[in-house]
Amino acid sequence: MKKSALRIILILAIAILLLLLGKFTAFGEWFNLNNISSVIKSSGPWGLLIFFILFAIGSLIHIPAMLFILVAILIYGPFEGAIWGYLGVVIAMTANYFIVRAFGNKALHDIQNRRLQNMLSKLHEQPLSTIILIRLVFWAAPIVNYTLAMTSVNSRDYIFGSAIGLIIPVAVFAAMVHLFQESIIPMVL
Repeated sequence: MKKSALRIILILAIAILLLLLGKFTAFGEWFNLNNISSVIKSSGPWGLLIFFILFAIGSLIHIPAMLFILVAILIYGPFEGAIWGYLGVVIAMTANYFIVRAFGNKALHDIQNRRLQNMLSKLHEQPLSTIILIRLVFWAAPIVNYTLAMTSVNSRDYIFGSAIGLIIPVAVFAAMVHLFQESIIPMVL
């Protein structure tokens, strides 16, 4: 119990530090549409790999996933960009899982608190469907990534549940960006 509480405190401290890094430093400010797009465009054949790496780093420091998906759509077009954005978010969520799991292990699973265990019971009983539902609602929220990584959910259920649950949110976002580009922007220009 004591060890689990210390792990949770460590993860919270890391999460807060990464949030502060992402929101209040020049490093975090660098993560904007223009900078990310410029680096990817100027990287030639390495652009996609750099996109995935930046997405994973951005996710850790709480940069919204929608920014990266938007970059992918603007660079690669609505369909291909949506695919690369989707793969990017799945890669970022997977990286988050393994990094947080390395520090936090299964700390939430080990806490002997009836209320917490009741909340986690569905996740333990039906991990895949619960993660799909969580991703449909909260899709790429960093706090969700941190929390799920500290439960007893195995990597297979986490990755597949996230991958399935993120299809609809990414597709809807990509369709909205495309609609905005094709219909709304020409109407106001």
